[in-house]
Amino acid sequence: MIDTRKEIYRWLVESVPDSLQQKIWNIGLLTGWRKNADGSFGAPNFERALVLYRLIERLRPRRVLEVGTGRGLGALTMAQAARDLDHEISILTVDVTAPETEISYPIRIDGVDTVETASCREIWGRFFDSSLLDCIQSVTGYTTRVLPALKKESRSFDLIFIDAGHDLYAVHHDLSYGMALLANGGAILMDDFAPVEEYGIGTVLASLTARDFFESVVPFPTEGLVYQSEPAAMPRGMTLLQGLKKPVDKIRRSRLLYWKFLRWLLHRSVPSRALFPAS
Repeated sequence: MIDTRKEIYRWLVESVPDSLQQKIWNIGLLTGWRKNADGSFGAPNFERALVLYRLIERLRPRRVLEVGTGRGLGALTMAQAARDLDHEISILTVDVTAPETEISYPIRIDGVDTVETASCREIWGRFFDSSLLDCIQSVTGYTTRVLPALKKESRSFDLIFIDAGHDLYAVHHDLSYGMALLANGGAILMDDFAPVEEYGIGTVLASLTARDFFESVVPFPTEGLVYQSEPAAMPRGMTLLQGLKKPVDKIRRSRLLYWKFLRWLLHRSVPSRALFPAS
């Protein structure tokens, strides 16, 4: 079992090789670059890719499930890690947007920031060796349909990365099914542990409830630890879950309705700015 704070957090702060930092940076410029509201461009938590690389290195999983492909930073990083280690791996990545769908795609090419209208499949084909993509299988659909279908097929995975919907219901749904799909001795990594930001509340609360099911549930900071000269004041983080106490055979879908209701209640309970006491 990985001691997260000693082996990952400290590794991020002190020991990531310059060559690996550059390799992940290059992948991120093509698959995770962001255009901000003020028109600037930047790297949103590329450290999460370093964490995934490190987990492939330490855990050597053969079957990986990624819940939330985005533009491919996670999947391509894990594929790259497996190649570097000469390790056989199969990555199944799930997203509601098909990889062939054209989207507004921020990217940096030859030092120039731009936004293209392109699909993930197009960008991957242009900039990544086809042999790197051979171990990645993309599935399109909502996690509420795809994950139950994988369970019915009796699929199991050694490492599961959860980074899809971030609200209370979505995170608890994906974590519940992730536990049911987790192989013996496997680990789950959840992104966006952010206690002071609205989008992070799902992962924060799921991390708390997960303590009843896992021997080790450790949140740790990531953003700004490597790719900024000064770490962010309140960095985004991740949570690593290891040591599932007992196999999960059944998902009680009726109980998921509680988290759906809580999501609705939270949304309705937040007062508008017009009701805020300060003016």
